[in-house]
Amino acid sequence: MTPAAAELSLLRSKTAQQLRDRGYDERYVQGYVESFVEGFFEGTAKSVLTVLDQRGIEVSDTTREHVATCRDIETLTPWLTRVGTADSADEIFLEA
Repeated sequence: MTPAAAELSLLRSKTAQQLRDRGYDERYVQGYVESFVEGFFEGTAKSVLTVLDQRGIEVSDTTREHVATCRDIETLTPWLTRVGTADSADEIFLEA
């Protein structure tokens, strides 16, 4: 497990435990945690696209959709790392 995946897993479990400690039932806890994680993925993908846009790098509709729908922390983290130095949108997908 990478550090990013471990951190997300820890955040999920800590958030869930805090809600349980406050007396929330398990259905609520699971719904809250899943919504939180979905927001994390959406925010990270949006960050990648925003940096590309602000740097004036053209992003195709296909690439935009690919990034926006990614729900894998192991994939999003390297993209976010590379987006600041990439000369094209395709470069964020290249492995170092």
